[in-house]
Amino acid sequence: MGIKLTRRITAYGIILTLVALGFGALISSSTARQFDSQWQSLAKHQDMSPNWRRGNAASLGQTDAHLLFKLAFEATTREQHLTVSPAYLDIVDVGFLDADSNLIETIIKGDSTSDLALDHSFDIGQLVFAIPPLATHAYIEISATENLQANVNLVSRSQLIRDNYLGLIFKSSILMVIAAAAIAGIMACIWSGQVLYGVFGVHQIAWFCLLLELSYFVPSLVPETVYLNSLLLGATTIVTTVTGTAFHWQLLRQLVRAKWLNGAFFITILVTLLNLMMYLFTDQRLALMSNSITMVVATVSFIIAIPLTPSQDHRQAFILRKIIWAYVFLMLLVVAAALSRLGFGNGALLPFVYLFALVTMLLLGYMLFIRFIVQRRQKTNALATAKLVAATNNQLNLHVEEQSALLSMLSHEIKTPLTTLKLLIFRSPIREQLSYQLKSIENVVDTVALMDHLKSEFINEEIFDLKQLVQAQWRQLQESTGLGKQLNLEVATDKLLKGNRLALEVIVGNLLSNAQKYGTNSLVQVRIRSIRQQLVVEVENTCTGLAVADTDLLTKKYYRADNTSGLRGTGLGLWISRTLCEANGYHLTLDVDQCIFTASIRL
Repeated sequence: MGIKLTRRITAYGIILTLVALGFGALISSSTARQFDSQWQSLAKHQDMSPNWRRGNAASLGQTDAHLLFKLAFEATTREQHLTVSPAYLDIVDVGFLDADSNLIETIIKGDSTSDLALDHSFDIGQLVFAIPPLATHAYIEISATENLQANVNLVSRSQLIRDNYLGLIFKSSILMVIAAAAIAGIMACIWSGQVLYGVFGVHQIAWFCLLLELSYFVPSLVPETVYLNSLLLGATTIVTTVTGTAFHWQLLRQLVRAKWLNGAFFITILVTLLNLMMYLFTDQRLALMSNSITMVVATVSFIIAIPLTPSQDHRQAFILRKIIWAYVFLMLLVVAAALSRLGFGNGALLPFVYLFALVTMLLLGYMLFIRFIVQRRQKTNALATAKLVAATNNQLNLHVEEQSALLSMLSHEIKTPLTTLKLLIFRSPIREQLSYQLKSIENVVDTVALMDHLKSEFINEEIFDLKQLVQAQWRQLQESTGLGKQLNLEVATDKLLKGNRLALEVIVGNLLSNAQKYGTNSLVQVRIRSIRQQLVVEVENTCTGLAVADTDLLTKKYYRADNTSGLRGTGLGLWISRTLCEANGYHLTLDVDQCIFTASIRL
């Protein structure tokens, strides 16, 4: 469902972009140009050249030169207008002449003027000049702080009105879409608490303000704001670079793992803020040029570096694969905008700037939406898995409880007749043999019963002497088995231990029992020493037929090595010891060196 919705939204976005492109093309091709137009550039302190180039559009790039147009057209009684776009040029000085080259009228408009003659009906996105009835020629001199690019046209009043209404529809539609995206980003940030959505919303707010300034709408209504609009236009251009960089920073820091990432984005934002300071307090033209260069260098660097950078994890790698085509296309579009002057504040024709804003918003929104869909699916799958695991654990716990109840019942039912048998064989001539057999059965029952209480009855901590504990367990073992083996106990420290005495009695008792039962000679070696401020107990005995590879298996439940055939046992002793060690933070290691088996407990 999410993928289908994403494709549908993307398709709608493409359709909207194509419609907007159609409006832009319609606006930019206003009329059949029934006039002759030539142009040339004029540097400071340079005389006008006799060499003119034909055309009604020209682009000089970042320069302090002036752009001159010379137009010739037929005089008519019909009302006609001369349009110059974009509207945010510094000075547009138009002089109209009659057939005898006599000056009829001079009109000056632009960002660096305080002219009050702006027409609120038509000076939106372009500057409109009414052509006097007897005029047959016009000279236009244009200067700009930013990229010096201009397009001149001759239109009738009806064409001007039509283009104006279509332009308002076109611009208003894109502004509403960007405003909706900004509101959605801010609301998503508040709802989810994710900074990325908030940065997206702020970036779209910056774009909304920039497009509003580009449209020249406010100065057309309040001419006194012409200079302020010009100042804010360049400043907002640089601010938009800052917010765009911040968005990519927040996005990539969640997707890829790179130590250089934060530093690179921090430097980019710092340089852009320095450009903003330069724009506000020193050289505006140099600041805007530096801003474009910063965009190109940073974007190209990220395009090269990101594919070579590892992802944070497999989930983020999956998201990155889903959005990589949109991300690369967006980066290439930013580079193209900066280099070809199709971006904001670079003197491009206004419809293309609006389209650039729309396309970048759609691409950023697409990446956020794909990321949201993937994360929601991953979260849904994780919740489903967690529910399944919880249900499985509940079922297992139920089985464990049933098993524990069965073991408790069997232990109780078996011990009762064992006690009776002990009394019955008291006067038997084979009492010792029968007692040994009954004791073996009782040990098995006790071991099985112990399994049921490993996690509930071994929570205890006290201070005690480890040497005395080992000796007490050995005496108890000798009394129950009577195998006649000897204990060699070496104690290299008199340090007392604060720990779980009950658990250690079971652990040490099991290790001594194994050493006594499976040792091939009559000696069991036990060492107690201190290593790096930790007490260590080592139980050592000789053995045969035990491989090093078997040591990892000895602590598994019910496992018995090949060298134990013919000897009674449950395969639970070392498993119980390991379980108790893990529960109390002790470390049990088993090792075989030639014929010596060593069990070591680090406390």
